[in-house]
Amino acid sequence: MGGRDLVLLVDDEALVRRVVARALEAHGYAVVPCADRASAADALTRANGNLRAAILDWSIQGTPADDLVRRLRETHPSVPLVILSGYPEDLVAQGLRGFTDYTFVAKPFHIGGLLQAISRNGSAEGGTPAGTSSEDGQPPSPAD
Repeated sequence: MGGRDLVLLVDDEALVRRVVARALEAHGYAVVPCADRASAADALTRANGNLRAAILDWSIQGTPADDLVRRLRETHPSVPLVILSGYPEDLVAQGLRGFTDYTFVAKPFHIGGLLQAISRNGSAEGGTPAGTSSEDGQPPSPAD
């Protein structure tokens, strides 16, 4: 990928994938966008340990993504993981049953918060609502 950091992006909403991928690419990341479990599983296999971060939508085609989280942790245990979701954080945490090494980012979110979440060194810390507020501490506006 030309030396750029590789980010796996899994979201079943085309608009979210497109906007997030463009923003990440504008900040120097190489992005592997995936719309479903099969393409995400394939991307994890092909990554060969080269992932800088993974961004997963919690609900992919109406089903929680806990299976992808488990696979990611089996194949890339130290890669920072960001979980995107419109569902409440406590519901996502229940679904992850014991996984704590992730950052939760509530939809809608600011790209700056997402960039901050993936730029951390090592594994992200669970329960962190990165991107849920703007630089001034206010919640995101509907236009974001």
